[in-house]
Amino acid sequence: MGGNLKVCVKYYSQAIDLFRGLNNRFRLVSSLTGRAAAYSMRAFLVSVSSTSSSEAISDLTEAIQIAAEISSFSGRAWAYWALGMLYIVNGQFGKSLEALHHGLKLALEIEH
Repeated sequence: MGGNLKVCVKYYSQAIDLFRGLNNRFRLVSSLTGRAAAYSMRAFLVSVSSTSSSEAISDLTEAIQIAAEISSFSGRAWAYWALGMLYIVNGQFGKSLEALHHGLKLALEIEH
């Protein structure tokens, strides 16, 4: 399973490069969040370095910022959900609940 997630991260990285080049910020948010979710799932399933968590947090911070700039409530909600799940994997339950609450609030606002 860890190998498949490694490939998943690779494909998301290629998509991120593509959407940055195309200046498609909506798809960039989705790809950043997807890569971060893959990082956190991989961290949950197999032992990985803290570098993966740092990269995931960086991806999610960027995704949240871009989603806010382009008014993508669903993009922000998904990014906050992924951030909350990453914090769970890292044992940071207070931060996890805060991020998940932000995501839930956004999802409820748009009735998603």
